[in-house]
Amino acid sequence: MGKKILYFLIGLVVVVLAVVGTASFFLDTPRATRATAGIAEIRIDGIIMSSPAPGIAGMGMASAPRITSLIERAGRDERVKGLLLTINSPGGGAAASQEIFQEILRFKETGKPVVVSMGETAASGGYYVAAPADHIFASPATMTGSIGAIMELIDTSELLEELGIDIQTLKAGEFKDAGSISRPMSAGEEEYFQDMVDTIQQQFLDDVLKARPLEEDVVEKISDARIILGSEALEMGMVDELGNAIDARRFLAEKTELPEAPPIIVLEEKTFLERWLGLEGQRTPRIEEALMSIYNYGIRLLY
Repeated sequence: MGKKILYFLIGLVVVVLAVVGTASFFLDTPRATRATAGIAEIRIDGIIMSSPAPGIAGMGMASAPRITSLIERAGRDERVKGLLLTINSPGGGAAASQEIFQEILRFKETGKPVVVSMGETAASGGYYVAAPADHIFASPATMTGSIGAIMELIDTSELLEELGIDIQTLKAGEFKDAGSISRPMSAGEEEYFQDMVDTIQQQFLDDVLKARPLEEDVVEKISDARIILGSEALEMGMVDELGNAIDARRFLAEKTELPEAPPIIVLEEKTFLERWLGLEGQRTPRIEEALMSIYNYGIRLLY
């Protein structure tokens, strides 16, 4: 009898949580019907990477393929009158950030406005993807800027020597094994990689200036990749207004002539479990995918 009561109580708790979670999902935010005009909201949370398999919300990965797909979908959806991007990211892959940047520019060709709300951090690649927006909101303490590029390489040659491991390499092409973890870099390789990093940073600066023309003294200041607080970014013209996501949503609603609490167009349907747990329509990466991401770490250019 005791076990039956325990099972009953556990089942009751699960049912109550499911009902509360489902109700809150449908009541928290106005959801657009198939015929209702509204805005699309896309969250860019965590490290921006090219992996198609994002992690659970809050676990630190923003999948560029998923984000660009949602932006493209918003551009095609006639119900979507504007796009709100909420960004909380320290940056990530250079190419992944560029992919999102280009897709935002393509979205703007539809004539629909793009508004950004920066969270605690929208730095490096996080600022890169924010730059094309028509209007950027940030909090005074938001950490942004960091307009630079970085490449980190590991030299394990001394460790391998201590372990008695000798790696033999056969190659065709002088730089084929450049960045190998089994030996120190040569002077030529260091120059080769530094040129690459400098080029990537220049691409970053060029795109930012294309999206948001800045004064020459501002460009000189931000080109050292320093972190800039939201309050200072406002003075420098890197953001347009201090405020939060609610302010950004209201601004976009006014710009698109929608109600102050505009309906949200759902660009991707969540499963019941994702709605209940509050996940952003993302899947938990399989163990083998996580292991492969570690194995394939290699040489990466990061913003």
